[in-house]
Amino acid sequence: VHLDLNANANGRSEIFSAATSRISTCLILAWAPPAFCTAKIKEVEILDAAAEKISERPLAFAFNSKWTAMGTVGHWGHVHTRKNLYDAIVTVEAVEGNWKITNLELLEEKRVDPYTQTAKK
Repeated sequence: VHLDLNANANGRSEIFSAATSRISTCLILAWAPPAFCTAKIKEVEILDAAAEKISERPLAFAFNSKWTAMGTVGHWGHVHTRKNLYDAIVTVEAVEGNWKITNLELLEEKRVDPYTQTAKK
């Protein structure tokens, strides 16, 4: 399953907006000044998601989720493609009539299938 984060169908881009911020941060190289860095998420693949109702809150679910995010990181005049694997518990609940991510507990984050090619900007 691939998800276009730019799509707005069924509010999917809003649901993943909290996660994309974390993913973008992870894709950017920490040692390069932010003014020289760009990060763009190209693809998210959901590998597994299992929902559990949170009994204390009537409209809340915890999703044990695993996904990959592939994107590009640009710095110092060139671009790298990166792919990371994430394992997390994502809490989603109704807030003022809309489903929102209210917590993201990251259990694992690792780079997978490292790409070695670079492309000129």
